[in-house]
Amino acid sequence: MNFMSILMYFTESCSTQSGYEYEQSLHWCYRLVEGNKLNAAQAADFCRLDGARMIRIDSLERHHHLTDLLFSRNIDSAWIGGHSAKDDNTFVYEDGTPLSYFNWLTGSPCYEKYIRIRVVGNFLWENGFGTQPRDFLCER
Repeated sequence: MNFMSILMYFTESCSTQSGYEYEQSLHWCYRLVEGNKLNAAQAADFCRLDGARMIRIDSLERHHHLTDLLFSRNIDSAWIGGHSAKDDNTFVYEDGTPLSYFNWLTGSPCYEKYIRIRVVGNFLWENGFGTQPRDFLCER
């Protein structure tokens, strides 16, 4: 598959009609779901039903891109991909792959299952029980 074929695949599966955006420099197709606040488990189900998964932030560049986006939309925190499957502070993505990048707030993680990114004040990650309804992000 050549570069143009790959680009066409990503841009076609990243339909702006369904709210997804394609960030070419990061090769990233994502959707910010705002205004339809869900708890963490519901957000993961929403993404799956949408043919996606909770967003993976696996680099500083992606972290900056999303915090800029959330800040520009006045969103103070959002659920992101990754959870502690055994509540032991070992975090993995939905497919069981360990997190390769993280940006924890000092004192986190603290034996709670789900990850939220805080925009107000620090742009760092915290974990929580997942019960609080929040905006969230999906990716394809």
